[in-house]
Amino acid sequence: ANLTGEVEGAAAANTLAVLERSKGRALLIDEAYVLDPTRKHNIYGANVLDTLVEKLDGEAGSDCAVILAGYKDEMFNMLQNANPGLRRRFNVDDFGIHFEDMTDTELR
Repeated sequence: ANLTGEVEGAAAANTLAVLERSKGRALLIDEAYVLDPTRKHNIYGANVLDTLVEKLDGEAGSDCAVILAGYKDEMFNMLQNANPGLRRRFNVDDFGIHFEDMTDTELR
């Protein structure tokens, strides 16, 4: 699903709709670092992150797990600099699961 949209205000509405559809499930946001507003003044990405911070309060019964995936350095920069609330919701000291690069042979 496209979280950002193409007009002002669409990002928050799209993100709320995706979070609503994700209740009782896990939401995977791949290449999440592209939402980082410090990259090319990405206001739509900032709106997505602001909405996630607002809605992901970590309270019991929230009924949605959000997984942010992406390249380690880019993710670290986003979590450190994009929105202070992200650091409280996604631990920057423990990147969770890190997958080492695999060769073509290993993937077969």
